[in-house]
Amino acid sequence: AMISAKKKKLSPKEWEHFEGATDEAAINGHPAAIKAKKLARLMKNQGVVSTCRYILFKERKNFWDARDACENIKWPFTHKGAWLADIHNMEENMDIRILLQVGLGIQQTESRYMRDNWVWIGLEKTKNNDYLIPKSQQGPENFKPEEWIWQDGTHPNFTHWARNMPDQSYQRGFKDYQRFVQINKKGRWDDTFGLMEAPYACN
Repeated sequence: AMISAKKKKLSPKEWEHFEGATDEAAINGHPAAIKAKKLARLMKNQGVVSTCRYILFKERKNFWDARDACENIKWPFTHKGAWLADIHNMEENMDIRILLQVGLGIQQTESRYMRDNWVWIGLEKTKNNDYLIPKSQQGPENFKPEEWIWQDGTHPNFTHWARNMPDQSYQRGFKDYQRFVQINKKGRWDDTFGLMEAPYACN
C-alpha cells in the first residue's frame, strides 16, 4: 500500500520500502524538496536545483567533465571550489535522490537506464578496477571501501548499492570497466562507465 506523507512522517527506513518513492505528496513534503523549491525561486537558471548541502545540474556530462565543472564553481563568500558530491549517511543520500526527482521528474523516465533517471556522485574505484570480477565477488556484501575514494581522497563510510552492485562490467565501446558511481531515483547506487553522460551533483 502507498504511504502518504499527509498521514505519516516517513523515516529513512520507511522511505526505502516506499514503492520506489513515487508518491508526489510524500516527495514534495520532504524537507529537501521544500528547500530545493525555495531556492529555485531565487535562481534564474532553471538548469539547477539545490539545497543548502548540494547543487544538482540537469545538463548531462561524463564523469570527468562533471568533476571539472564542480571544481570550477566558486561559492559566494568563501570563493572556494566544490567537488562532485560525497555522501556519508542516509539523510545525505535522500537529499541527492530528492533533488534528482524535483529536478527531473518524480517518476522514472522511459527505460530504467535513461540517464535522466541518474545523477553522478564523486565516488571512484581506484584499485583493482581493470579486470572482470566473478559473480561471487560482486554485490554490496563484497564491497571493499579501501578500493574506492571520494574526490577529497577519503574512503566511503556509507553506501547504498542496488542489488548485485557494484559488478565492474566491461564494455568494448568504452574500452573501460564500470568504476564510477551514479544514484537513481530510488536512491540506489550503481557503478557505471565514466563516459556515460548524466546530470551531476556538487557539494
